[in-house]
Amino acid sequence: MDDKVLEAAREEFLEVGYPKASLRRICAQAGVTTGTIYSRFGGKDELFEAVIDPFLKEIDKMQEARSEEMVAQVKRGQFGSVWHNTEKDLRTFMVLFANHADEVKMLGNCEGSKYENYIFEMCAREVEANYDVMAFLRKRGLIRSLPEKETLSMLLHAYYMAFLEPIQKGYTEAELAAYGKVLAKLYNWRIVFNS
Repeated sequence: MDDKVLEAAREEFLEVGYPKASLRRICAQAGVTTGTIYSRFGGKDELFEAVIDPFLKEIDKMQEARSEEMVAQVKRGQFGSVWHNTEKDLRTFMVLFANHADEVKMLGNCEGSKYENYIFEMCAREVEANYDVMAFLRKRGLIRSLPEKETLSMLLHAYYMAFLEPIQKGYTEAELAAYGKVLAKLYNWRIVFNS
């Protein structure tokens, strides 16, 4: 039964977005009562969370791995590759997001849910997780500048939005690859930290 509810919810959130999603339509599609939704999930926000949470956990896992790799690079003395955005790095993120294009679209239309600021919060978490490493590199003279945390968070937000938009617009894999090459040149973090 939960699978039917989650699939109906996924279709509803994808089609009309969180703000316009109707629990009644979801229930009708799944063949359950609203009481079932409230007893199993608690409400619309929790149902949206159940639909989108597996994707967000993948993002969190990828961010954690990136942070761990950054620390490992510093420990190995490989300072030059820290936060250097290569086409391969960008492609990894774009593939994850492209494989979850429906969730990306839902995340882009979830005003009123607890996830409406998810991308901003994700960027702030990433900066917070990596800022001490960047400060260490600055102190050692390995990077010349270190913008404030808020500035870095806004830059990361612009970066993520830049590669989420073509996914939301339904670019093909080939179009994403071509777009990613341009984006990797535009977001060269070495320039940010050495200006």
